[in-house]
Amino acid sequence: MKRFIALMGIAIMAFAACSKDVIKETKPGSPIKFRTFVDNTKAQEVTNYNMEYFHASAITISTDNDVAELDDFFFKDVQFTRIGDYFYSYPTYYWPEDNRAFVFIGHYPSMEAIGATSRLYIEKTTNPDNTESAELKWEINDFAPAQQIKDQVDLITGFTLGNIESSQSEDGVKMFLDHALSQIAMRAFSSSSTYTYKICGVRIAVPRSKADMRISSFPSSFYFTYKTNEITVYEDTYDTPITLENWYQNIMNPESGNAILLPQPLTAWNPESDPTNQAQGAYISVKLQITDKNGNQVFPESGEYGWAATPLGGQWIGGNRYNYTLDFTNGAGFIDPTEATNPGKNVLGDKILLTSNLGAWNDKVTVEATNSDLIGHWIGLKGNYIDSDDQIEHKYETAEEVENWLGEFYDFVVPDDHTLKIKNAAGEYNTPTTFNVVNNEVLMDCFRVGDTYQLKPYIQYIDETSAIIVNTYVYTNYTRVQTIYYKKNPLE
Repeated sequence: MKRFIALMGIAIMAFAACSKDVIKETKPGSPIKFRTFVDNTKAQEVTNYNMEYFHASAITISTDNDVAELDDFFFKDVQFTRIGDYFYSYPTYYWPEDNRAFVFIGHYPSMEAIGATSRLYIEKTTNPDNTESAELKWEINDFAPAQQIKDQVDLITGFTLGNIESSQSEDGVKMFLDHALSQIAMRAFSSSSTYTYKICGVRIAVPRSKADMRISSFPSSFYFTYKTNEITVYEDTYDTPITLENWYQNIMNPESGNAILLPQPLTAWNPESDPTNQAQGAYISVKLQITDKNGNQVFPESGEYGWAATPLGGQWIGGNRYNYTLDFTNGAGFIDPTEATNPGKNVLGDKILLTSNLGAWNDKVTVEATNSDLIGHWIGLKGNYIDSDDQIEHKYETAEEVENWLGEFYDFVVPDDHTLKIKNAAGEYNTPTTFNVVNNEVLMDCFRVGDTYQLKPYIQYIDETSAIIVNTYVYTNYTRVQTIYYKKNPLE
């Protein structure tokens, strides 16, 4: 007779065995509540701090049977709402007295909110040794990101195990939720002394826009089956144009935030062989105006703004942020394939230089900064901070605002690879401190107490002309994330 091995069941039995090692006195019938754990994000994204509710289902597990009875839901698609640090349902569901274990499936937002349906099922496989395995899976059907970037949601979901002995009433069930989708951000700069670029919109063109998603349990993993003919163009424009400088600026609509789209492989548009994009290749495009040093408009030929594109290949993976940087210093790419006049032709000069940094959703990108990278004269250009308790972005955009905000770190010099000098009240750079860069963190002796550094500025990005520095301050009831954009000048 075949021996049935339920992977989910093995996990549950191990879970139950561990829970018997330390048994605390519990009160049968206490309410089921959750604590959630989500990666830190920003803007329209879901975080531990801004999530006010999520939905959950609970099913009973029996290790006596070959498979769990999937229709034996203790509760299904119930909303749990934050009260303080915990999430409670209304009406309240209580732990049963028999100490049974549950599998909990959590997700945000609701299936109704995203226009999708879901089902829970067991997928069996036969192993080479003629045993059988089974895995619990949750399927979300017909999911599609909203057409408007401002309306797109951060889909998070996950599985966890719990019973009353392991999930004490004072602790709650620890529900770990993962980001299922990919986040797309765009920034741009130009070091051209010949042309001025103004941007008032972005476009992410023809990625796959609808899919069925399967989530496997323990640990959670995501698989997508795409609807073949479901592709779209995500476009967002804004009224106040951004004039490119020789430092990086976010060109996404600040009122919309970053795009949140389906993870997927991307086949790049070929402007030479397919100028009108009949093959429906992927590209990103910006709505821009180009003028020369005399103020004469050189693009578009007619109208105030036109669309300029650059092909986009590679692959988006769920849970990652893709930070695309567009360099307009030597060119402006190709005329968008949807434009009526000269689609696929060079806009101006060479192609746009496109680079991409892959970051976790805490926005730390994969640069490798060294001590010598900091040598130079640094002046703060702009910045912002966001507190975890209210998620409100506070901006500082003028020289006076930035100087008053940053104080002594508004203007500083690094004459060598171990010394940082801060300007004093008399305007002299004679307040030195030694420093060392370790894993992109600037460790300064002026912030050192024993073996601990009270502040470790993080170098999110740095090159020959600019840098982005992130400071994280942890207070008793909230965390403040401060982002500063610096321009690097030569040493005098």
